[in-house]
Amino acid sequence: MKGNVPLPFDITIKKLSDGSEEHCAGRIADSDWALLQQFRQYADDLRETKWVRAGLDTHFSIDGQGAETKVEFRNRPSTAFIAELLHKLRPLVLENEATHYPRMNKMLRRYFDNQYLRDRLDIERRIYQHGRFRLYAQIGAGSLPLFDAGTYLLWLNAFEYHRDAKKQRQLIRSLGGELHDLALAVFYSITADRTQVILQPGVPMPER
Repeated sequence: MKGNVPLPFDITIKKLSDGSEEHCAGRIADSDWALLQQFRQYADDLRETKWVRAGLDTHFSIDGQGAETKVEFRNRPSTAFIAELLHKLRPLVLENEATHYPRMNKMLRRYFDNQYLRDRLDIERRIYQHGRFRLYAQIGAGSLPLFDAGTYLLWLNAFEYHRDAKKQRQLIRSLGGELHDLALAVFYSITADRTQVILQPGVPMPER
Protein backbone atom coordinates (compact mmCIF):
# COMPACT_ATOMS: atom_id res chain seq x y z
CA MET A 1 0.00 0.00 0.00
CA LYS A 2 1.19 3.50 -0.81
CA GLY A 3 0.50 6.49 1.38
CA ASN A 4 -2.03 6.61 4.17
CA VAL A 5 -4.84 4.69 2.44
CA PRO A 6 -7.34 3.17 4.92
CA LEU A 7 -7.98 -0.55 4.41
CA PRO A 8 -11.69 -1.41 4.12
CA PHE A 9 -13.01 -4.52 5.88
CA ASP A 10 -16.41 -6.20 6.16
CA ILE A 11 -16.91 -9.08 8.62
CA THR A 12 -20.08 -11.21 8.42
CA ILE A 13 -21.40 -12.77 11.63
CA LYS A 14 -24.00 -15.52 11.16
CA LYS A 15 -26.21 -16.52 14.09
CA LEU A 16 -26.65 -20.27 14.56
CA SER A 17 -30.01 -19.73 16.28
CA ASP A 18 -31.90 -18.34 13.30
CA GLY A 19 -29.38 -18.06 10.46
CA SER A 20 -29.57 -14.26 10.41
CA GLU A 21 -26.47 -12.23 9.63
CA GLU A 22 -24.82 -9.11 11.02
CA HIS A 23 -22.08 -7.07 9.38
CA CYS A 24 -19.22 -5.17 10.94
CA ALA A 25 -17.52 -2.88 8.43
CA GLY A 26 -14.99 -0.09 8.57
CA ARG A 27 -11.57 1.09 7.45
CA ILE A 28 -8.26 0.39 9.17
CA ALA A 29 -5.63 3.11 9.07
CA ASP A 30 -2.49 2.29 7.11
CA SER A 31 -0.24 2.48 10.19
CA ASP A 32 -2.49 0.12 12.17
CA TRP A 33 -2.68 -2.29 9.23
CA ALA A 34 1.13 -2.45 9.17
CA LEU A 35 1.08 -3.43 12.86
CA LEU A 36 -1.53 -6.11 12.19
CA GLN A 37 0.66 -7.52 9.42
CA GLN A 38 3.65 -7.61 11.75
CA PHE A 39 1.51 -9.28 14.41
CA ARG A 40 0.51 -11.94 11.87
CA GLN A 41 4.16 -12.62 11.05
CA TYR A 42 5.07 -13.08 14.71
CA ALA A 43 2.05 -15.39 15.12
CA ASP A 44 3.22 -17.46 12.13
CA ASP A 45 6.66 -17.79 13.75
CA LEU A 46 4.98 -18.85 16.99
CA ARG A 47 2.96 -21.50 15.18
CA GLU A 48 6.16 -23.27 14.11
CA THR A 49 7.52 -23.79 17.64
CA LYS A 50 7.87 -27.37 18.85
CA TRP A 51 5.45 -27.14 21.77
CA VAL A 52 2.72 -25.64 19.57
CA ARG A 53 3.26 -28.36 16.98
CA ALA A 54 3.09 -30.96 19.78
CA GLY A 55 -0.34 -29.70 20.86
CA LEU A 56 0.30 -27.36 23.82
CA ASP A 57 -0.85 -29.97 26.35
CA THR A 58 -0.90 -28.37 29.82
CA HIS A 59 -3.12 -30.86 31.64
CA PHE A 60 -2.06 -31.38 35.24
CA SER A 61 -3.66 -32.78 38.39
CA ILE A 62 -3.15 -31.80 42.03
CA ASP A 63 -3.14 -34.21 44.97
CA GLY A 64 -2.88 -33.13 48.60
CA GLN A 65 -2.42 -29.66 50.03
CA GLY A 66 0.21 -27.43 51.63
CA ALA A 67 3.68 -28.92 51.79
CA GLU A 68 2.24 -32.30 50.77
CA THR A 69 0.88 -31.03 47.45
CA LYS A 70 1.90 -33.18 44.51
CA VAL A 71 1.46 -32.15 40.89
CA GLU A 72 1.21 -34.65 38.07
CA PHE A 73 1.71 -33.50 34.47
CA ARG A 74 0.10 -35.64 31.78
CA ASN A 75 2.69 -34.55 29.24
CA ARG A 76 5.11 -32.10 30.82
CA PRO A 77 6.74 -29.78 28.23
CA SER A 78 10.52 -29.79 28.21
CA THR A 79 12.45 -26.69 29.27
CA ALA A 80 13.61 -26.42 25.64
CA PHE A 81 9.98 -26.31 24.44
CA ILE A 82 9.16 -23.59 26.98
CA ALA A 83 12.26 -21.54 26.19
CA GLU A 84 11.63 -21.63 22.43
CA LEU A 85 7.97 -20.67 22.79
CA LEU A 86 8.66 -17.83 25.23
CA HIS A 87 11.34 -16.47 22.89
CA LYS A 88 8.82 -16.30 20.02
CA LEU A 89 6.22 -14.77 22.35
CA ARG A 90 8.44 -11.84 23.37
CA PRO A 91 7.22 -9.29 20.78
CA LEU A 92 3.63 -10.25 21.59
CA VAL A 93 3.74 -10.22 25.41
CA LEU A 94 6.28 -7.53 26.39
CA GLU A 95 4.53 -4.26 27.21
CA ASN A 96 7.06 -2.03 25.43
CA GLU A 97 6.51 -3.81 22.08
CA ALA A 98 4.24 -2.23 19.46
CA THR A 99 2.68 -5.67 18.85
CA HIS A 100 1.91 -6.32 22.54
CA TYR A 101 -1.29 -8.42 22.41
CA PRO A 102 -3.42 -6.23 24.75
CA ARG A 103 -2.52 -3.22 22.60
CA MET A 104 -3.60 -5.07 19.45
CA ASN A 105 -6.79 -6.24 21.16
CA LYS A 106 -7.62 -2.65 22.12
CA MET A 107 -6.89 -1.48 18.57
CA LEU A 108 -9.35 -3.95 17.04
CA ARG A 109 -12.01 -3.10 19.62
CA ARG A 110 -11.75 0.51 18.52
CA TYR A 111 -12.53 -0.46 14.92
CA PHE A 112 -15.32 -2.96 15.68
CA ASP A 113 -18.75 -1.51 16.49
CA ASN A 114 -20.40 -4.95 16.71
CA GLN A 115 -21.19 -5.96 20.32
CA TYR A 116 -20.56 -9.67 19.77
CA LEU A 117 -17.05 -8.99 18.43
CA ARG A 118 -16.35 -6.57 21.28
CA ASP A 119 -17.51 -9.11 23.86
CA ARG A 120 -15.26 -11.77 22.30
CA LEU A 121 -12.29 -9.41 22.43
CA ASP A 122 -13.02 -8.69 26.10
CA ILE A 123 -13.12 -12.40 26.95
CA GLU A 124 -9.92 -13.09 25.03
CA ARG A 125 -8.16 -10.23 26.82
CA ARG A 126 -9.19 -11.72 30.18
CA ILE A 127 -7.94 -15.18 29.15
CA TYR A 128 -4.68 -13.65 27.96
CA GLN A 129 -4.16 -11.73 31.21
CA HIS A 130 -4.90 -14.44 33.75
CA GLY A 131 -5.37 -17.76 31.94
CA ARG A 132 -8.56 -19.61 31.00
CA PHE A 133 -8.86 -21.29 34.42
CA ARG A 134 -9.15 -17.88 36.10
CA LEU A 135 -12.56 -17.37 34.45
CA TYR A 136 -13.87 -19.96 36.92
CA ALA A 137 -11.55 -20.23 39.92
CA GLN A 138 -8.17 -19.28 41.42
CA ILE A 139 -5.18 -21.16 42.81
CA GLY A 140 -2.84 -19.58 45.33
CA ALA A 141 0.59 -20.41 46.72
CA GLY A 142 2.09 -18.59 49.70
CA SER A 143 0.81 -15.02 49.48
CA LEU A 144 0.42 -15.07 45.68
CA PRO A 145 -2.58 -15.70 43.43
CA LEU A 146 -1.07 -17.87 40.70
CA PHE A 147 -3.56 -17.28 37.88
CA ASP A 148 -2.70 -13.59 37.79
CA ALA A 149 -1.06 -11.36 35.17
CA GLY A 150 1.23 -9.71 37.73
CA THR A 151 2.45 -13.02 39.17
CA TYR A 152 3.02 -14.39 35.67
CA LEU A 153 5.03 -11.31 34.64
CA LEU A 154 7.10 -11.60 37.81
CA TRP A 155 7.97 -15.20 36.88
CA LEU A 156 8.89 -14.18 33.31
CA ASN A 157 11.23 -11.44 34.51
CA ALA A 158 12.66 -13.48 37.38
CA PHE A 159 13.37 -16.78 35.64
CA GLU A 160 12.82 -16.55 31.89
CA TYR A 161 13.37 -13.23 30.12
CA HIS A 162 15.66 -11.24 32.40
CA ARG A 163 16.68 -13.64 35.21
CA ASP A 164 16.49 -10.74 37.63
CA ALA A 165 17.97 -11.95 40.96
CA LYS A 166 15.95 -9.44 43.00
CA LYS A 167 12.71 -10.58 41.43
CA GLN A 168 13.72 -14.22 41.87
CA ARG A 169 14.04 -13.61 45.62
CA GLN A 170 10.73 -11.73 45.61
CA LEU A 171 8.89 -14.55 43.84
CA ILE A 172 10.42 -17.29 46.00
CA ARG A 173 9.64 -15.33 49.17
CA SER A 174 6.03 -14.76 48.09
CA LEU A 175 5.60 -18.41 47.12
CA GLY A 176 6.81 -19.44 50.57
CA GLY A 177 9.67 -21.48 49.13
CA GLU A 178 11.46 -22.45 45.95
CA LEU A 179 9.74 -22.36 42.57
CA HIS A 180 7.68 -25.55 42.72
CA ASP A 181 5.74 -27.71 40.26
CA LEU A 182 2.36 -26.19 41.14
CA ALA A 183 3.54 -22.68 40.24
CA LEU A 184 5.26 -23.96 37.09
CA ALA A 185 2.13 -25.84 36.03
CA VAL A 186 0.09 -22.64 36.33
CA PHE A 187 2.69 -20.53 34.50
CA TYR A 188 2.90 -23.10 31.70
CA SER A 189 -0.91 -23.14 31.52
CA ILE A 190 -1.06 -19.33 31.16
CA THR A 191 1.67 -19.48 28.51
CA ALA A 192 -0.37 -21.99 26.52
CA ASP A 193 -3.57 -19.96 26.93
CA ARG A 194 -1.84 -16.80 25.70
CA THR A 195 -0.49 -18.68 22.72
CA GLN A 196 -3.91 -20.10 21.84
CA VAL A 197 -5.57 -16.67 22.10
CA ILE A 198 -2.98 -15.31 19.67
CA LEU A 199 -3.11 -18.25 17.23
CA GLN A 200 -6.82 -19.15 17.39
CA PRO A 201 -8.75 -15.99 18.22
CA GLY A 202 -12.53 -16.08 18.36
CA VAL A 203 -12.55 -12.75 16.54
CA PRO A 204 -11.61 -12.85 12.83
CA MET A 205 -8.62 -10.78 11.79
CA PRO A 206 -9.51 -8.38 8.97
CA GLU A 207 -8.14 -9.51 5.61
CA ARG A 208 -6.76 -7.42 2.78
